[in-house]
Order: sequence, then C-alpha cells, then structure tokens
Amino acid sequence: MTFFRDPTFFVPSLLITILFVLVLSPKSLFIFMILLGQGHFMLAYLYKHFAGRLERRDLVMLLGLILLVGCGCFAVVYFPFLFPYLIFLTLIIFIFHSTLDEMKIFEIGDRGLRQRILFSSVILYVPLLMAYLFNIGKGVTIPLLIISALLTVSMLSSKLKVIQGKVFFCVFLAISFFIPVILTLFPVISLYTLSGGIILYHYVRWYLYYFTKTNDKKTYVPIVLWVNISVFLLGIIHNLSPGVLHLYLLFDPVFFYGWTIVHIVATFSMREIV
Repeated sequence: MTFFRDPTFFVPSLLITILFVLVLSPKSLFIFMILLGQGHFMLAYLYKHFAGRLERRDLVMLLGLILLVGCGCFAVVYFPFLFPYLIFLTLIIFIFHSTLDEMKIFEIGDRGLRQRILFSSVILYVPLLMAYLFNIGKGVTIPLLIISALLTVSMLSSKLKVIQGKVFFCVFLAISFFIPVILTLFPVISLYTLSGGIILYHYVRWYLYYFTKTNDKKTYVPIVLWVNISVFLLGIIHNLSPGVLHLYLLFDPVFFYGWTIVHIVATFSMREIV
C-alpha cells in the first residue's frame, strides 16, 4: 500500500476540484476562481514577507511590475479586441507555472525532464486555446495538436524511467496531457469551465499541500481563512456596488488576469528550470 500513498494530497485536490466543476455553473466557477485567486495571491506575498524574502528592492520591482501589467490591462479595457490575447497569454503562462509547481511538489529533480514536461505542457494547450479564443478551425488546430503530441512523445519517451514509481505524478501528467487533446478534438465544455477548473485545482493543491508541510498549523489555518473571508467580503461588496472602492481593479476578469501574471512573474525563479 505504500506504493499508493499520496503525501502530496494530489487525489483530494483533484476530487475537490471536480466537485466544484460539477456543482457550480461555468460562470459561478469562474467567479469563485477569481475570489479564491486573490486570496491565493495575497497569501503568497504575506508568506514571502514572513519568510524575509520580500525586501525593499523586491517591493520596488513588484510595484513596477504591477504598474506595467496594469497599463496593459487598461489598454485591454479600452481596446476589447485585445482581451482574447490577454487570456491566451495568461493561460499559457499559468500552465507553465502550475506544471512547474507540480514538479516541485512531486520532487522531480531531473532538470532535463522538467524542461521537457514544461515545453510539452505548453505546446499541447496552444491548439486548444487557439480554438477557444480565436475560433481557429480543426483544419489548423488538429495538425498542430498532432505535431505537439508527437513532439511530446519523442521528448519524454527517453525520460520515463526517471518517474517510475511516482504513480500520482504519472496520473497528473496523463490528465494534463489528456485534457488539451480531448478538448481540442471535442470542445464539450466552456472556456469558463476550462480555465476555472485548471486554476482552481492549483489553488486547492497548494492549500492542502502547505497544510501538510507547515509546522505551525494553528497559525496557518486561521490566516488562510481570514484572508479568504476578507477577499470574499470584498467580492460581495463589488457585486452589490461594482463602482465602490474601485474593486473592479481586483475582481474584473481583465484585471484578474493581470494580477495572475504579476503573481506568476513575482514568484518565478529561473533556477527551477535551468
């Protein structure tokens, strides 16, 4: 039975995400993702601060990044035809970020394998997002998907021995590669459900995983709860009075995608892949 132990809480994270996808409507799932996302971002910055990894130089760089991405978001607001491009960029960056985090959680140390999995994850989603966001037909997306799948197989086949015995990581990879292939061929769910499910899984994953890792659970749980409760209250205020306190800067989809980019760039380290 130790072969099937799941110390990373992959299975509970997956099941909780599936439950939300099944219970919530696509739009409700998307809104829930935004609310939980802002709490996730805030907690990430708080923990960087508590860990002493958010010095003055980091704060200046973070502020500069927020201003830069914010300008881009306002450009999208004024030129709505840019919105699909913002979604495409954000989701591609997010797939990269989430896959990198999964390999960190599963302790995949082989850098060559990490780089190949990252590349494969990104290229498999490109045809899918092209179809969803730009209405590119199957005459283009399916050949791209075939090329991406062949590249994935050729790159990973020589490295499979590295992950032998990591049952849940193999399951994660199978699901990660299965989703873009199936949805490119048969787009049976909305973009709300696709992006909401993928991103929500990432949040749930980190909350459960950090809970198992932290030595101070009595502090961790209240902080997570209070931050998320505060964000949800702000979200309710925004829903009741959209203009108050300029909360659209947090909860409007355009700006949420911007905050997502800021979070990913701010937490990224090249040392994790090279």
